[in-house]
Amino acid sequence: MHDQRLPQKPGRLKRLRASILSSRPARSVRRLLGYDESLRDLPYILDQAKPHAPLAEKVAWVEQLMEWVRSGTELSHDFDTSTGQLYTVRVRFLLQLLERNPHWKAAVAENLRAVFRETSAVELFCQTGLSQESGFFSEGADRVLKKLLPVPPKNNDLSEIFERVFRDETDATWMRHLPPETFNDILALFQHGNPEPDTLFENLRTAILESLLILGSNVSAQGLHPAVRSRLPGVAIGSSPFLRLNQNLSRLVFDLSQEDAKPLELSEISAGFQPLIDECKVQIEAVLEHLEVSGVSVNLVYRLETLSHSLTRIETLLKLLVIQHLAERQQIILNFTSDLILERLSSSTVTQLIENNLHLLSRKIVERTGASGEHYITRNRAEYVQMLQSAAGGGLLTVGTTVIKFAVSNLKLPYFFDGLFATVNYAGSFVMMQLMGFTLATKQPSMTASALAGKLNEIKKPEDVNEFVTEIIRITRSQFAAAAGNVGMVIPGAIALEMVIRLIFGRSVIGVETAQYVVASLHPFKSLTIPFAALTGVILWLSSIFAGWIENWVVYRQIPEAISQNRRLIAVFGPERTESFAKWFLHNTSGFGGSISLGTFLAFTPIAGRFFGLPLDVRHVTLSSGSLTFAVCSMIGAGAVDRWAIAGAALGILFIGLLNFGVSFALALGVAARARNVNSTWIWTLLKIGWLRLRRSPREFFLPPPAGLDDKIESQSH
Repeated sequence: MHDQRLPQKPGRLKRLRASILSSRPARSVRRLLGYDESLRDLPYILDQAKPHAPLAEKVAWVEQLMEWVRSGTELSHDFDTSTGQLYTVRVRFLLQLLERNPHWKAAVAENLRAVFRETSAVELFCQTGLSQESGFFSEGADRVLKKLLPVPPKNNDLSEIFERVFRDETDATWMRHLPPETFNDILALFQHGNPEPDTLFENLRTAILESLLILGSNVSAQGLHPAVRSRLPGVAIGSSPFLRLNQNLSRLVFDLSQEDAKPLELSEISAGFQPLIDECKVQIEAVLEHLEVSGVSVNLVYRLETLSHSLTRIETLLKLLVIQHLAERQQIILNFTSDLILERLSSSTVTQLIENNLHLLSRKIVERTGASGEHYITRNRAEYVQMLQSAAGGGLLTVGTTVIKFAVSNLKLPYFFDGLFATVNYAGSFVMMQLMGFTLATKQPSMTASALAGKLNEIKKPEDVNEFVTEIIRITRSQFAAAAGNVGMVIPGAIALEMVIRLIFGRSVIGVETAQYVVASLHPFKSLTIPFAALTGVILWLSSIFAGWIENWVVYRQIPEAISQNRRLIAVFGPERTESFAKWFLHNTSGFGGSISLGTFLAFTPIAGRFFGLPLDVRHVTLSSGSLTFAVCSMIGAGAVDRWAIAGAALGILFIGLLNFGVSFALALGVAARARNVNSTWIWTLLKIGWLRLRRSPREFFLPPPAGLDDKIESQSH
């Protein structure tokens, strides 16, 4: 394109290069002239400035000019990238070039003014960077659709032009650091040759006033929403700061719209609006504090985020409207433009929406999961023995779960019913474990990791580090006790059941072919056992997330209160039993949610794999241990023992256990640390300290302290 254009006006290009070299731009710019081919485009771009062209062409010209400003960033240079210095240098070069070519300067100035005259800035001020939908999920769906579906251009909307011109975070950087003298020169360029200089930005002032009306109305509507008002008891609607802010903004806009309106000072506007805005922010904080206790709603958090951003936008527009000091006004404009770029980019991504609105929910889920995880940590010999006993009960119950799993598999049911019956089997077994006070070892890591992450915030002094490492040791010891209890009981339990079945029915629980398949499927290197075990670790972590979420949902919806105050239940069981049941329900909500979700995930993951033709399966250490035991018993009974295959399967069980526990623990710890804003370097440092302690004293990671020392250690920790 360059080679086709250059021969048309060789004299102009030669004069341009001579003019550039004779001027005094930065030496770095002169150094770039030999390499930056985009400089050859600049005369062509400036020639295309046609003030009387259709608006769409003028907008395309502005985009092309900004592309030229941005084009030099791909070249190697020694400019400060943290302030976008190269952009500023190129803008300065453009301004100097226009000073040396008056005909270009006049056309460019008129072109820019025409774009401002023929467009509306209302949406730029009151919508750009702000969420527009009424709820979190509708906003997310809208952002996804905007990515997938084409949007018709609206050239008369300054917000869309703004979006097309400023497309990158680096644009926000150089705008924020633009020198005052360069900014003044840009404003002077807009005024160059303007016969009515006082009316240049009049439409922008009008747009600010209209935007304040819209923002005030939105703040009033959001602040008076029932979900917000119900968490602000004692605040009458008539005295709500959200409503009063809207009313005062309406009066202000009306007063400033009058022809004889006097300029307002900053002190006047601050005295009238800043206290109201601060009061609105206090109300938002009060609602957030209420959510900490009563459960979190994603839609309500989204509404509060939108309210906060709208209040900040109102503050900025009010300052733009009334501040008269030139230097302060310039900095506000540059900062506002930079913020608009960043907020516009943020408002177009789904990941940013999730990060902004799910942070509080994720933290509450982690906190509730961590509270459950505290019950799985043993701190003395008595608790350690109790963990072994409860885990042994869980292992014994898993024997029956394993037998039912084989029975369901032998029915060869359609996919849906196969998954449904397997879900009932797994979930029913896990729920029964909870009701009977038994422990499933694989549910512990994600719970205890959340509890562990919560203690990171408690490290204030050096001795707290030792206590934290001691907590890691307790968790490891507790996990070992649970795993030993599960596996240590599922193996003899399966052997005992095999003997009973042989005695009564004269056959094994499973056939030889099934047994050989089970043994082969557990080999760590000749099958997909390792990735399946890691996937199961992810499933275990997801079930803990669901457990925390369902408990938050129950608390937010006030289900326990609804149960305790239900007239029919009170009439049948009495107020005391109804209240007791409500407390029991709340106490077990997390466990039920985690058990049912874990059972569902374990059952339907292989079904989904078969349905889509994907190699998906699960490897759960306790269930796999029971399956391997039944398989070995069957092979022994048939005289078809393959010792190397069995040894490989036993090694596979070890890998399954390590990956089940390790993956779920790592995921839960990472998410919990991020939800609590814990620096990840802390975790690695503390884990290294734990590793050194493991090398020095490995026994304490697996066995409780000797008798008489556990109480002493526990008292020292407090």
